[in-house]
Amino acid sequence: MDDFRESQSKELKELGHIALNTSLLSDLLEQAYPVIKDRVEIGFADLTSEVKSVRGTLQAILVALVVIAIILLMK
Repeated sequence: MDDFRESQSKELKELGHIALNTSLLSDLLEQAYPVIKDRVEIGFADLTSEVKSVRGTLQAILVALVVIAIILLMK
């Protein structure tokens, strides 16, 4: 009977630790969520600006190639 009580006591302690850890993780997530959200939004904005920059560069290269092709065709 003592073994049963000891195992029950250990299991209850483990469950208590799990509940405490879950609570702490939940609190940390609630605190970190706004920061993570802001960083993701900033990263997305940076990525969008990079894509626009690359797209602009590629368009400029394409225009230059078209102008060169037109000049070569006119000769």
